[in-house]
Amino acid sequence: MKIVDGLESFHKHTDWHQGTSLAIGNFDGMHIGHQLVIKRCVQAAKDLNITSAVITFIPHPSEILSASKQKHLNILDFDEKAKIIQELGVDTLLIIHFNHDVSHLSPSIFLEDVLIRQLKMKHLVTGSDFHFGQNREGNQKLLVHMSATKNFTYERLERIKWNEHQASSSNVKALMQLGAFRIIKHLLGRWYHVSGIVSRGDGVAGRLGIPTANIKLRDDLCHPLYGVYLIRAEIQGQVCYGIANVGVKPTFLNSSKPTLEAHFFQLPNVELHGQHLKVELLHFIRPERKFAGIEDLKTQIQQDITFASQAIPSVLDESWVESSLTA
Repeated sequence: MKIVDGLESFHKHTDWHQGTSLAIGNFDGMHIGHQLVIKRCVQAAKDLNITSAVITFIPHPSEILSASKQKHLNILDFDEKAKIIQELGVDTLLIIHFNHDVSHLSPSIFLEDVLIRQLKMKHLVTGSDFHFGQNREGNQKLLVHMSATKNFTYERLERIKWNEHQASSSNVKALMQLGAFRIIKHLLGRWYHVSGIVSRGDGVAGRLGIPTANIKLRDDLCHPLYGVYLIRAEIQGQVCYGIANVGVKPTFLNSSKPTLEAHFFQLPNVELHGQHLKVELLHFIRPERKFAGIEDLKTQIQQDITFASQAIPSVLDESWVESSLTA
């Protein structure tokens, strides 16, 4: 997959001259609804023998358009989003840098000049809540009308649900604050994870005899509910289970910088410091809280380890699931 940074760079590539099948959106989280939009884009490109391209925006348009100009917190970082898009078989990922000039383009200019003239769009796939152009005036009605006169086809996909839980980024973020990661797993099509470079901690875990691998949570990503989790990671080809505390460590530091502290039950003989680690959150055990002292904390951690170890089979058992995907 080619990653093209900006419209001006798109014209350096020649494999799109026969036309493109486009999917447009922010794709924050790459949940199962986003994946379906992109899969339809890729299939249409194959059917029409043209190039499949996904268009996404940096920064998130809300950072420019909202009155507060508040930073948008993503579920995934860009690299992880791009990796999933590539795995879905997309030919080109086009980044449009969203700014005031882009936001002031009328829907007709964005459609006719950018999508049709510059990107040679022959097919377009969007989600049901897609709007575009100045003041978000571009909508399904306009796209249906324009497709009849501008030689492209338009496909609008309704939002889908899993067992009555709507697949949307806002819903995933709300469920993250409830610790409902088994539901989130089905909405994302994968376990939610935290990833980053393992850094040295404050030494408290070592004094407790419970060594941890520490990952600082990023300021630009949505954080899960603070607390203790059953976790899983693949380390040197070995699947390792453990527990992790996500939060600010109120017993000792009450830090303003939240961290994931992971303790693995069995670990290969490897130095994790400085390594990139991907940690899946499987089950929320309890909220983070402040303890009276180090012995109380150690006792609770041992109880957490016992509970988590015993919970692994039931957490991974999905015989309880009556999977239902609905539009």
